[in-house]
Amino acid sequence: CEGRQVERDGVAYTIVGSADKVERIWWKSDGVLYWVSNTLFHLLSQEELLKVAESMIYIPD
Repeated sequence: CEGRQVERDGVAYTIVGSADKVERIWWKSDGVLYWVSNTLFHLLSQEELLKVAESMIYIPD
């Protein structure tokens, strides 16, 4: 999936969608693909969705 890349704290996030309507943000960590989707009528801004992505944590089984 193509998009714009933004690096934060050593993680490369790919932003998919237009500047005013971000659809999703995805990134890879340790060979695993993660993403967050902007499903709330695209109400979250790019910065808000990036903050959601950055706040994600891995919870082991």
